[in-house]
Amino acid sequence: MSGFQNARAISLACAAANVPANRFVRPSATGIIVVGTSGQDAVGVSLEAYVHADFVAGNASNVIAVAQLDGAKLMVEAGAAIAAGAAIMSNATGKAITAATTGSNILGYAVEAAAADGEMIQIIAAKGSQV
Repeated sequence: MSGFQNARAISLACAAANVPANRFVRPSATGIIVVGTSGQDAVGVSLEAYVHADFVAGNASNVIAVAQLDGAKLMVEAGAAIAAGAAIMSNATGKAITAATTGSNILGYAVEAAAADGEMIQIIAAKGSQV
């Protein structure tokens, strides 16, 4: 499957922390970071990785592309097994998991299933209500 479709990306500066590609991210006081609490809201999905040590060494910019959660098809890294069609939320490391915890923010819907943690799957990114 294609990696993404109809994605609108914005450039955002990263905080002093690594951001892996294909993870849910949110703003902090110093820049974007990976979602750090299960079920937390997000502004988008990182389309590329950011390694803070490279930035400090002067070898890279701290700005990365982030796909907005506005109905696009995006690739995300699964944090557990996910059924196709399941509502998605973020776990504490920015990976996609099945939305199940009351009060958690729905960030999209799985287009395809994931068998296990670490598998890349396609979702329809759509911020919605809470579980």
